[in-house]
Amino acid sequence: WVTEMLHTKTPLTENLVLFWHNHFTSSFQGVKWVPFLYRQNALLRRHALRNFKLLLRSIVTDPAMLFFLDGRRNHAKQPNENFAREFFELFTLGEGNGYNETDIREAARAFSGWVMPPNSASAAFRPRRHDNGLKTVLGKTGNFGADDVVSIVMGGPRLSAYIAEKFFTAYIGGKSDRAEIQKLAKVFRRSGYKIRALFRATLLSDAFWDQARRGVII
Repeated sequence: WVTEMLHTKTPLTENLVLFWHNHFTSSFQGVKWVPFLYRQNALLRRHALRNFKLLLRSIVTDPAMLFFLDGRRNHAKQPNENFAREFFELFTLGEGNGYNETDIREAARAFSGWVMPPNSASAAFRPRRHDNGLKTVLGKTGNFGADDVVSIVMGGPRLSAYIAEKFFTAYIGGKSDRAEIQKLAKVFRRSGYKIRALFRATLLSDAFWDQARRGVII
């Protein structure tokens, strides 16, 4: 990957791959198999400037993520909340913003059933391991699965603001500007969560071109 960063003809793409890798964190210590990490890196590159919903949905059943946050151990009789907690706290809403412990437990039930079969490089869904009961996530109730939770969390206003704030910090830097972040969030929502639209708005924003912010990112 470092070689790709050094020699690529599309450095912006590699910068965004690094951005998403820091956002959807995983590590060799947690995964312990290079091919899974390679596949995740390719996934982040493939979706780097596309649609955030597709990226988020892909991460839910990404082999490296299933290992890193114990998603493969999550089944109806013994739900594992590790991924569900990070899903809200780090990936979509931000720590303590708009969700509670019940939402985490219920989302964990919805994410259950995904496993990594031996000698396979792709995740598989096992209906018998999935919790088919009613779940209530962010105020909505139903027999939810992974796709449903992704749709629910993207239906509220908080996600767009959280991701816009991440872009502001990474590509503009300096003191946070709530008004500018809300503008970026609005563009992101109206585009249907197209990452390219958010990135373009970030680079064209007044804050990005503010002389006072020059040189604030190392």
